[in-house]
Amino acid sequence: MRRADLADADCGIAQALGVLGDWWTFLIVRDVAGGTTRFDALQRELGVSRRALTERLGALVEHGVLERRPYSQHPPRYDYVLTGKGEGLLPVLLALQDWGTRHVAGDGELTATAQVGSA
Repeated sequence: MRRADLADADCGIAQALGVLGDWWTFLIVRDVAGGTTRFDALQRELGVSRRALTERLGALVEHGVLERRPYSQHPPRYDYVLTGKGEGLLPVLLALQDWGTRHVAGDGELTATAQVGSA
């Protein structure tokens, strides 16, 4: 099924999903934020096909979420790093992780607090 182009949608959520609309993309951003910046390492960590990873990395670079930085000229190789726009996704990823931990993996209750003795 082909996704609709949401670039002209009059909604920030719809526009964001036009850039980040599949789960591989979120996992790529998560791993790059965690320090996995090279294509082969991302492919190995995620288990995603090389084609799918190439497409998603290209889209993230095109949308300004990631930047390619060369680390080898022969053969040409790149690190993928978050831009300021990409770093702006970190609170979204943390909120998504919290929601998943609480409401998908957990029972919906708060699992830890800053209180002494909290999990």
